[in-house]
Amino acid sequence: FEDKRFTGKEWPQIKPTTPWLTVPVLELPDGSRLAQTHAVLRYVGRISNPRLYPEDPLLGARVDELMDAINDAQVAINSVGKDMGPAEKLAARKVAAEDGILADFLSRIDSFVGAHGSGGHAVGESLTVADLKLFA
Repeated sequence: FEDKRFTGKEWPQIKPTTPWLTVPVLELPDGSRLAQTHAVLRYVGRISNPRLYPEDPLLGARVDELMDAINDAQVAINSVGKDMGPAEKLAARKVAAEDGILADFLSRIDSFVGAHGSGGHAVGESLTVADLKLFA
């Protein structure tokens, strides 16, 4: 695949050309495009060798569950300090990470991995796209 990067200044011109006004967008061999982070991760996980997305429906659902929870944590931390200046935002995010919403999410993610992962993997006993999402 070809990793096409762009600058922040280029984004206003690129944004309306994307399927959902967001990135990432994966261009497929037939020229069609697949968008949305989790859709791309699941697709790549299913076609990779070895597979990075479980064939077992429940393990696949656990992978999706963890990826969605990680996304929720990202949304939560991004909302902390939203209307503050840079220094105040950083201080608010530090509190959120140490004893607030992010600390709670991280504790829940740790518990989830402890309950559903094995051998250093987030879900199941082998590397999945959930591991990639968790550590990216």
